[in-house]
Amino acid sequence: MPLRRLAAVFLLCLLAPWVAAGVAPAFYSAQVAIADQGEEARMAGFREALAQVLVKLSGQSSAAQDPRLAPLLDAAADWVAQYRYQAPDAESEAESEEEATRPVEYLMVEFAAGALDAELRRLGVARWPAARPPLLVWLDLPEPQRSRVGNRVATLLQDRGVRGLEPLWDLQDTLALESEDGIDAERVASASARYDTPAWLLLAPQVDHRGVEGRWSLGDGATLVSGSPSAATLEDWVTASVQQAVDALAASHTHQPGADTLRQRLRVEGVHGYGDYQEVMAALKELETVRDLRVEQVGPGLVTFVLELDGDPQLLWHALSRHDRFTPIAQVAADPEAAPLYAWRGL
Repeated sequence: MPLRRLAAVFLLCLLAPWVAAGVAPAFYSAQVAIADQGEEARMAGFREALAQVLVKLSGQSSAAQDPRLAPLLDAAADWVAQYRYQAPDAESEAESEEEATRPVEYLMVEFAAGALDAELRRLGVARWPAARPPLLVWLDLPEPQRSRVGNRVATLLQDRGVRGLEPLWDLQDTLALESEDGIDAERVASASARYDTPAWLLLAPQVDHRGVEGRWSLGDGATLVSGSPSAATLEDWVTASVQQAVDALAASHTHQPGADTLRQRLRVEGVHGYGDYQEVMAALKELETVRDLRVEQVGPGLVTFVLELDGDPQLLWHALSRHDRFTPIAQVAADPEAAPLYAWRGL
């Protein structure tokens, strides 16, 4: 009985079309609906788009209310690299017409990444590095609500710059969660251990005639946090839950750019030839917590770097552990002189 129940309850996760696995979030671009192509609508659209980008970059849903960012938002047009208009697709247009809210256009905006990064550093705004963990999403909902909730989750994660993953929902997952008492965070954590991400989210709403309550639970490595929002509708509950959960996920991974940096040594093996050397240098420079680096020593297939870091070195280890071309070899130590060892996977 429990096996059949679980198979029905979680069927929505199997091959769910709303999970954007493998799609890299666009951290410096956004799409907003506008009523026309006039200057007033365009300026308002730039501001709304920049607010979305600031939420993604900072990791906090309240970023647009940060008083330090008010002048930045007021001059949003100054940070635009390019923009274009796009008409709504036929399906979206039909749905919007039923609600009498059809936008004339969508405004697609891309902001100047380098200039915006420099300004956020000057303002002292904490940043959530782009090398962030994918989020494995489990939904404790019956199948008829699959499309509505799934689409909402997809939009929310995309807006926050988080890549979603879906469970395989094979027999191993089903057996791991089988219980007469329903689903709880402990069993979800156990079932999530087989996936290549430390972060998972369980949404377990409870809907009745009074509204929607329930609990969300977020696991990130050994950390477990949860919340119990209330809402009038399921969509509102899902929105509140995902926003709270992503805020909590980001809080443990943000770093504070500033004038001061930390120095950390790093050894990388598997560097065979000048091509590998250039690629390793480029990969390290792309990491947001790395302010600067220099080569300390070069040996046969092994290079030792000295990195100047923003924030805790753990942010660097998190980024390297999720990088598809770095593999940790030696245990990461707190001592900067320990020079942790990573292997480079050449192409």
